[in-house]
Amino acid sequence: MFLILITVKIFLASGYPLLLGYYALTTPQS
Repeated sequence: MFLILITVKIFLASGYPLLLGYYALTTPQS
């Protein structure tokens, strides 16, 4: 159970900036 919590934390820590970077790339800059 504790291992799952750690995995979720790592996923959020690495996935959230990745999502922001992807959003910044797909959004046309003006």
